[in-house]
Amino acid sequence: MEFLQTPTLAAFLLVLVRTSGLMLIAPLFGDRPVPTTVKISLALLLALVLFPVLPVQQFHEVLTTTGYAIIIFKELLIGIVIGYAAQTVFAGAMMAGQLISFQMGLALARALDPVAGVQSTLVSVLYRWLALMTFIAVGGHLHLLVALGDSYKMIGFGQTVFDGKALVLILNLLNDLFKIAIRIAAPSTVVLFFTNSVLAIMGRAMPQMHIFLVGLPLTMLLGYTILALSVAGVVALFPDLYLQLRIATGYLLEAMSP
Repeated sequence: MEFLQTPTLAAFLLVLVRTSGLMLIAPLFGDRPVPTTVKISLALLLALVLFPVLPVQQFHEVLTTTGYAIIIFKELLIGIVIGYAAQTVFAGAMMAGQLISFQMGLALARALDPVAGVQSTLVSVLYRWLALMTFIAVGGHLHLLVALGDSYKMIGFGQTVFDGKALVLILNLLNDLFKIAIRIAAPSTVVLFFTNSVLAIMGRAMPQMHIFLVGLPLTMLLGYTILALSVAGVVALFPDLYLQLRIATGYLLEAMSP
């Protein structure tokens, strides 16, 4: 690989790899409806914008192909980690929709989510779109690009350290996913839980009552009512979640720095 002898070209490729990792998995940029050519073009454009302001002189020449391949993997990992952290809120929103749909009796009513590219319940699709619209409204996509630029202040070319501390923070993000789902689904979950509990008691007290004929329409009616009443609160919750996400991403990048 003769171009390894040219530090500028080799360093630019590393910048392109890091930006490509972000575009591969980040929300909005890495969503399935976005064409691959658009993702590649955005990654290249972002690399061209970042490269002139980066300390390229800090990049040391890599004389072996194996060493350069390892650095490429590290750069790709940084971009993927930033995108993975941003996906936490969206995954939590979809999980909240799954919980609510299960309690409402809509678990089998599924629709194709064009953004995620999977079959999801109707409530999950609703929350996914609410999360995405709020993400754009608060400038979350711009914060992702800022986080990518800030990553070069903490982690130089090929200087990623992926140890136990970074792994713990990534696992904490996975733990936050369940917390986010519970916070979003809490109003509907609590109301439907008590509704189902009351229906269960009534079914035991009055065996002659057709509990399924009464319970299913009632839980669906209450579920839709609580969804309509709580949607404003859910939308107001997302900016706070994105702020916490930015802080967590900063800690994660700090843990991966040498």
